[in-house]
Amino acid sequence: MKNKIENDLLEDEYVNFDTKISFIGLLLEKLTFFFKGKFRFYMTTSVLFTIPFYNNLLYLIIIFLMVLIIYSMIVSFFSTVTITNKRLFIYFGLFTKLEIEKDIKYVEKVKIEQGFFGDIFNYGNIQIIIKNSKFPYNVLAVKEPNEFRREVIDSKS
Repeated sequence: MKNKIENDLLEDEYVNFDTKISFIGLLLEKLTFFFKGKFRFYMTTSVLFTIPFYNNLLYLIIIFLMVLIIYSMIVSFFSTVTITNKRLFIYFGLFTKLEIEKDIKYVEKVKIEQGFFGDIFNYGNIQIIIKNSKFPYNVLAVKEPNEFRREVIDSKS
């Protein structure tokens, strides 16, 4: 990703802050998403009503966790958030790519959501609000989110 960012820089532009997506953070975010709501209900009812299915269910859960771990590793390796003195770059994902490039002067606000594990592992979900944009940009599990917000504020001034 660094080569792509270096190729996209303008003449008098330089990188102020570069961070990655946290593997642990992304894994925990996806696990909490899947174990909320209906997924939890289906798992408990399937265990209660089909006892012979219990051994197969254990294998399915192990396979599901392995796929989720591999997905989180790949996405965290190929994703980056970069702040330059003029622009903000967000490259997210491998299979479905999300590439965002915005002028730093149009960033109105950066909100950070950090839970218990986010404080421990130093990651957080950030919400970037852009002027004249209908929807904010949400980025999951960014490493060092407080430093990210500080750099956005410093780059704007």
